[in-house]
Amino acid sequence: MAPSTILNSLSEPLPRYPADGLDALPDIQPSGSSTKETNPPKFWVMGRDWAASGVNAITASRRRLVAAGLETEFIYKKETAIKLLTEGDVTRAAALYLLHPVNQALSALNPDISCLSEHHGNTIRSDVTYKFGLDRAFAIVEFKKRGVIRMEEFRGALLELNNDRARAQAQINDKIMSAMDERGMSFFRKNSLNLLKQAANYAVKHGTNYVAMFDWNYLILITFNFDTSPPVEDREINGAGDYCSIRVIEENSPGMRKALFAFLCAAAGLITH
Repeated sequence: MAPSTILNSLSEPLPRYPADGLDALPDIQPSGSSTKETNPPKFWVMGRDWAASGVNAITASRRRLVAAGLETEFIYKKETAIKLLTEGDVTRAAALYLLHPVNQALSALNPDISCLSEHHGNTIRSDVTYKFGLDRAFAIVEFKKRGVIRMEEFRGALLELNNDRARAQAQINDKIMSAMDERGMSFFRKNSLNLLKQAANYAVKHGTNYVAMFDWNYLILITFNFDTSPPVEDREINGAGDYCSIRVIEENSPGMRKALFAFLCAAAGLITH
């Protein structure tokens, strides 16, 4: 099968790779002292439908994407040599099939955007940091070994909100109070707990509300809601907030690339949240 254009690939699923050769689903631990000391969110609520936002963003910016040549530039053909056994394997494959088409689309809208790998900032190092030039970070993408993201652990920390705003706020207040009786004052457990501690740490240290995590099985788009303007010392005191919004996109979904595209566009202020 001929490879797709970059523009068409934004609405197509990633290549499928079997999970053959994987060990038992891996457990993770906080990777550094600052992550260990970070307070995770207590729970999460359903976030924005980023895939739907991606459709709107692509439609609204189609003329600029075409002008940038994304209708004639092709995505990489599936590399059959790839085996997703380690975090490094996921990182390499994601660079080809997830980040590259999304970055080409982002650059068409704002050529000053930088995508930096293993970038250090405020004592931490993130897999991918998105910045305006070399200035302010606006989003983080973190890669994990396949199987690290376990959706059953996330489901136990989900608060399903009432459609009525007042009732929803009452639910949130009650959930915050009930979390005080939970171990670690959070409903997240095991890997999900450590992932959210890491995400919150990155958000606070880099001063961004947008953190994505990807293990090939799932793309998790996390939106925090805290004031990013104070200096990092004050952000560390205040933390990333009591709860966050999350949207999950599964491996075989045609919405993965366009969801990440919309997520990063919102983080960069290219579309309204």
